[in-house]
Amino acid sequence: MAKKLLREERYHFLHAQTWLRQLGNATEEANNRLQTALDELFPMAYGLFEPTSFSSELAAEGILPLESELEKIWESNVEDLVSQSGLKLPVVQDKTAYYGGRQGLHTEHLEGMLREMDEVFAIDPTATW
Repeated sequence: MAKKLLREERYHFLHAQTWLRQLGNATEEANNRLQTALDELFPMAYGLFEPTSFSSELAAEGILPLESELEKIWESNVEDLVSQSGLKLPVVQDKTAYYGGRQGLHTEHLEGMLREMDEVFAIDPTATW
């Protein structure tokens, strides 16, 4: 199952990377729209790196790296991709502004997204793909 998930994630990564480059380097309108979206949504991505109460312990045991280490790697990769796409990363003043998800605090958008992601299973729990 893990191998299947890794392949699926790799596909989504490559797909998103391709579209970001194509749209960012396309027309001025496409670039402007993409930059506007990036400016609005990019700060939210830092919520992925919210540490848990167990982060230090897991890192000390060699089980998982610290979220701050993963954040640095991610930032480097994102900076490269964004610059290749003719875009500029917005300056994020407070990288913790969207923390809270690991404590169960979510925006009003999550319920609708979860419902959409669960749509196939809700229609047919035996479906496979």
